[in-house]
Amino acid sequence: MGIWVLNGGKGGASIVSTGGVGTVEGFNDGVFCKGADSIALVDNVAAARSGRDGIRVVADGYEIRNSSARDSGRDGIAAMGNDYKVSATRTENSGRAGYWIMGMRATIGTPEAGVVSVGSGYHGLFLMGWGILPAVPQKFLDQALSQLEMASELAIAFGGKRYLSGYITFDTAERWAAHFGDEWPRVLAAKKQFDPDGILAPGFIQYE
Repeated sequence: MGIWVLNGGKGGASIVSTGGVGTVEGFNDGVFCKGADSIALVDNVAAARSGRDGIRVVADGYEIRNSSARDSGRDGIAAMGNDYKVSATRTENSGRAGYWIMGMRATIGTPEAGVVSVGSGYHGLFLMGWGILPAVPQKFLDQALSQLEMASELAIAFGGKRYLSGYITFDTAERWAAHFGDEWPRVLAAKKQFDPDGILAPGFIQYE
């Protein structure tokens, strides 16, 4: 490990380079932080030629900013946990994902300080959240559905797929065809062969 932090004291440690960008090069993980009170801030750090991840943090309430990772064997920046922020960062030539993002209530980029990924093996930005689906008060329903639709469109634009049990409007055959991609002809053939009368889940998937 280049920089390895498991316990940074109450509130977590800060890894900050004040005299120019601090470079961590040629380690399995450039920066690795894990656990409660491990890390609060990673700032102005460049990880290079990491065997696995350039910067990898598994914690809550931290921030990664003004940092970069290049030539990472797996992920450039892997951020996991809750209530964290990643901004003003850049990854280049990551083996799997430029950014591997998991958790809840994370802020990834801002209008003033975005995140950039160049040359990733599979994903520029892999994003996974988890949680319990909340009930929405009736007076906020229209607003919530509008925001959900915007989030859906953004996810699709980045290559995401519709989660089949979720509440997202897919009301045309064209949208379903885009969802299934090259497999759409097989879906149509299977529907015609095994459910020619449209008995199964009528009206859910629009076939024509």
